[in-house]
Amino acid sequence: MRLFMGVAVALVLVAGCSGHETSLDECSDGVDNDGDGRIDCDDLACLVHEFCASVGMDAGPDLDDASVDAGPDEAGLDAGLDGGADAGQDAGGDAGIDAGPICAMELILTETGIRPRSMDWADVDGDGDDDLAAAYDNAPAQVYRNDGLALVATWTESPQGLCGGVAWGDLEGDGAPDLSVMHCDGTGGGYSGFFHVFRNAGTAPSSTPSFTSATGLWSASMLWADFDGDTHQDLLLGTLANIGPESRIYRGTGATLVASPWWSDATRLRIIAARAVDVDGDTDLDLVVASVRPRSGTGPEGVHVLYQGTGG
Repeated sequence: MRLFMGVAVALVLVAGCSGHETSLDECSDGVDNDGDGRIDCDDLACLVHEFCASVGMDAGPDLDDASVDAGPDEAGLDAGLDGGADAGQDAGGDAGIDAGPICAMELILTETGIRPRSMDWADVDGDGDDDLAAAYDNAPAQVYRNDGLALVATWTESPQGLCGGVAWGDLEGDGAPDLSVMHCDGTGGGYSGFFHVFRNAGTAPSSTPSFTSATGLWSASMLWADFDGDTHQDLLLGTLANIGPESRIYRGTGATLVASPWWSDATRLRIIAARAVDVDGDTDLDLVVASVRPRSGTGPEGVHVLYQGTGG
């Protein structure tokens, strides 16, 4: 699995900072020197430079003059609103914002031979940075903690299975994302597909699942949403219904999931993706799914089907 990261000088202005330092030598690592409550522009540029340098990437030109050019420029903006382009941003490369990337890097998070299958982002530890959950075809799911600059594996699923999928949802309604992990099969074969839910333990999912489904489900997709309108999140499990049980919704109680499905798909679609939206504006969530035809036999292929929600 690869993560591509890019940073451009334009992000310095988007961040809402004001420049006071004039060179990298005067950088002070993200300090608000003028007391305006914002990191000074060149300090922020310096942090980017240090980050790029730490990973061996080119920090790019013009870090020390990433500012708006106040001089005349034919391709610039009309600052006086008089119809003339007389005081705009410099479109050139030596004074103004460099439109190109400062650095771009690729993080390879997995070992050779591990096949990624599913990803989802959420701030599991509450530090303001979204963390990454990833599932694999042939390895246990993992959570990678994000500290703002790097992703570090901090949690590994147990028990595990094959052809996995992950989805964050707030099972308990406490604002802390819990993690559901599904598998189309167990590690020992036998087509014992299942899913389980791991509560949020503060900085990572718990080490053991708080809910585990029955086996034999041939799981293909998951979606958290309040389908019954009781303010508790429920879980849709999409399945390969041509070779196993139909897709179903498990009702959330605010503490756990009810083991018996609240809703089952009588049409037995192979639901590989789903979204919950209020299509008709009645405040009840409706369900849109993507289905594929089985490799053998008949059935709808590439069909998006709308299931109209009626609340509880």
